[in-house]
Amino acid sequence: MKQTSETIELGIFLALAGGFMDAYSYICRGKIFANAQTGNILLFGVKLSEGKINDAIRYGMPVVAFSTGIFLAEIIRHIVEKIENNNKKILHWRQIGIVIEMLLLLSVCFISQKHNLLANNITSMA
Repeated sequence: MKQTSETIELGIFLALAGGFMDAYSYICRGKIFANAQTGNILLFGVKLSEGKINDAIRYGMPVVAFSTGIFLAEIIRHIVEKIENNNKKILHWRQIGIVIEMLLLLSVCFISQKHNLLANNITSMA
């Protein structure tokens, strides 16, 4: 039996959610992609080649935030698996990650339009 994390339905839902977050961040939060890191890398390179260092950094920061999110998810997985190996049952590491991700994405709702870069970086990290 497949895990829920491997189902086509969840894959479709995540693709739709990611697309929505990218559309939202690009249209409403300063023309930066929240999830499409290839787009940010492309725009980073374009701005760098044009000599627009500040703009390049603006597109590079979400890529760093995205990588940080992956790193933190691995730390969570490692800690939870270590605890479970000591015969202490807690939530699955993916469930803990989803709760943290939900809280981070919820926090973006309260960030002013003046701080779009922060909002985009939090979204990318989540």
